[in-house]
Amino acid sequence: MPRTPRIRGEAPSRLKSPRSRGGHSGGIDRLAIAGFLGLLVLVLLTFRDYGLTWDEPAFAAYGNDIARFYATGGADRAAVAPGYLRLYGGLFEALAAVWVRLLPFDAYDARHLLIALAGLGGIAACWRAARLLGGPLAGLLAGALLAITPGYWGHLFNNSKDLPFAAACMWALSAWLSWVAGWPKVRQWRVAEAAVATGIALGIRMAGGLTWALAVAAFGFALWRGAPGVRRVAGRLGIALVAALAGGWMIMLAGWPWALLHPCTVPVSSLARFSRFADWDGPILFGGRAVRAVALPWDYVPRLLFLTLPEPVIILLGGGLVWWIVAAWRRRRIMPAPLSPGHVMVAAVAVVPVVLVIAGRSVLFNGLRHMLFILPPLACLAGLAAAAGVTWLRRARPVIRATVLVSAAVLVALDVATLAALHPYEHVAYNQFAGGLAGAQGRYELDYWGSPYREAALGLLARMEAEGPESASRPWRVFVCEPAESALHYLPATFLRVTDPARADFFFVIAGGSCRPPRIAPAFAVARMGVPLAWVVDLRTPRGVLH
Repeated sequence: MPRTPRIRGEAPSRLKSPRSRGGHSGGIDRLAIAGFLGLLVLVLLTFRDYGLTWDEPAFAAYGNDIARFYATGGADRAAVAPGYLRLYGGLFEALAAVWVRLLPFDAYDARHLLIALAGLGGIAACWRAARLLGGPLAGLLAGALLAITPGYWGHLFNNSKDLPFAAACMWALSAWLSWVAGWPKVRQWRVAEAAVATGIALGIRMAGGLTWALAVAAFGFALWRGAPGVRRVAGRLGIALVAALAGGWMIMLAGWPWALLHPCTVPVSSLARFSRFADWDGPILFGGRAVRAVALPWDYVPRLLFLTLPEPVIILLGGGLVWWIVAAWRRRRIMPAPLSPGHVMVAAVAVVPVVLVIAGRSVLFNGLRHMLFILPPLACLAGLAAAAGVTWLRRARPVIRATVLVSAAVLVALDVATLAALHPYEHVAYNQFAGGLAGAQGRYELDYWGSPYREAALGLLARMEAEGPESASRPWRVFVCEPAESALHYLPATFLRVTDPARADFFFVIAGGSCRPPRIAPAFAVARMGVPLAWVVDLRTPRGVLH
């Protein structure tokens, strides 16, 4: 009879329903596989819908620089030239540089597909981690909750740094959980998987070492608790931890030329640099006012999490926290019996980075994109709480059971409908605690990196074609409020960029940009749910003043 692996000496998880065993377990797993395949089909159908973001050209160029560094045996030094890009591990960018040459798509569309496939891997890792801790139902619910999280799906296609890092961290976490669940046995394949996953996470960002540190903490906790068998093989477990870190470090160096030249000092210095990265001090809209990036309030990350996570995730996380506090108080134990070091590891990946950001007053860019890696463990915790809720509902009165299930279905349906309505700008979603997208308008960041310019450019081209062959083929001058490449990439060569708006025929601007568009009715507007995200203003023949 299949059962969920657990740490020896720990009480069995009460988050797993008795009905999740046997054939019922297989049915839930088949449903999870079907759902994952459905997400894969959705990715294949929509990956070309997403526009080019502000950072993508720079990161794509960095990947090409890394490829040339290795192709020339290190003679081409562009990948290690002074600049902020070399502070990043380039493992994913180097892979993307090769990937785009293999597919018959636009280079950025090919990158978007690769990012999305990596993101699906993160969803699978979230499912696996929750399944290890709470059984098949917890895994299914955790994966589903992550898939409907706007901050994750909205970055699934065109965030080549933060989304693959989030997926790699979750894979590393699930690998370490699998390793911990097998104690006191030390299986080489589990150590190898943990090393590869940790190495990929480190190869994108040094913060990926957090999962390894938590595995060390779990090892120390097991020794302290005297888990049966762990002390007997403590030496082998310690060697496995060191071997996994060493292997991961080698993988990290393979895709990071600057670190390869300085394998010990560069990774540590880059981590320290990014913990207080003050090279960018632009304004960020927060709470209705523009705040400099270096002066964001302490509650920046917690408040945005509360306003952007799906309502079911917030409710489940809140309910799970209350249950833990009550159980801990009743039993006078910090970690009640249904919990294990694995639960603590997942919670730590979600909570510790937020605490460190607040305590260290770290500089964050727009939105939560640098904190995306905490979304999968949050979804994992929510899935565990949801599975526990299902177990409780089986014993509840029918009227209570029906009320809860209908309410949950309505909330999930509303979140899915919102994502569909915002497509392909799911990253701008806000939940009902913020009043939705309309409630967040003018108070918090919406689109901040130019992805709506694709739709704006294609809309302008359609308008030119409607005006006739002469308009479609003649040269036009365009002024694009940064990021310019996000619009120019989708315009033909006959559209010439100018830096003076007074000389332009068309003016591109995003709603959250630093430029103020002329007070002329736009020729084309990109909007979702009644909220404008970008405009193209026709300066050839003013069509009236905006009010």
